[in-house]
This record gives sequence, structure tokens and C-alpha cells, in this order.
Amino acid sequence: MTSEAIGKILSDIGALVGSEAGVGTGDAFLYAEAAENVVGASLFKEKDDRVTYIPTSQTLSFLILDLWEAVPADKKWRALLMTVSGEKFDARFQYDEGWDEAEDEYERRPRVLTAKFGDKPIEFPDYDSEPVTDTAH
Repeated sequence: MTSEAIGKILSDIGALVGSEAGVGTGDAFLYAEAAENVVGASLFKEKDDRVTYIPTSQTLSFLILDLWEAVPADKKWRALLMTVSGEKFDARFQYDEGWDEAEDEYERRPRVLTAKFGDKPIEFPDYDSEPVTDTAH
């Protein structure tokens, strides 16, 4: 696939991240891991004093998988880290170097969130009650 087509998929992902995170101040941040036929995506919205987890759509997962499948085999990435600020996005990729196969996404994600948001508490909504806040992320 051409770099132009890959850029279009990245743009579509950025637009969907912004849409799913909603309007307002603060950046949206996507952390997604991908492999053949597998996507794990987590979306967060930064607010003044906290960060809120936002469930992602299947459409976003399919776009992330499309992106992973679009790159040549020798350029496959392990994780996509995308920050969306207004109508602009910054996408970064993590590759095999330094990747620990013994870890899973739920062990890596807290380190990524701490690097991105520092010590801000992360709210994971509990749809049956008040939001749950994780201060030990």
C-alpha cells in the first residue's frame, strides 16, 4: 500500500479518535496494540485534574487493524500512540526493539499512561455507579 493510503488511514483514525473523545479542552490519547487479526485499543481524554477512559468503537478497532495490515511486513509496529489536539494529531509507533513478549497490554499500558499524563488519576467509568478512579496506574 502507498504511503498516501497509509496517511489517509492515519487521518481517519485521528478524526475518529477526536470524535469519540468528544469536544472540549484537553487532548485525546489513543494507545493501541495490534498484531495479525488482533487489536487492543484504549482511548483517554485529558481533563484539568484527571484523565477519563472512553470506550472505543468497533470502527476504530477496524481502522487500526487496517493500518497495521497496510504497512509492509518489515515495518510492522507493535503499538500506536496517537495524541489528538483539536484537528491535529501526532502518531508514534513502537516496534520490536525493547518489546517484552512476557508482558501483556494491561502491564504495558500503565507505563505509557504515566509517561503521557504523569500522576493524574485515571477514571474508568463503572456504568452501574460512580466512575472508578485509578490513582496507581
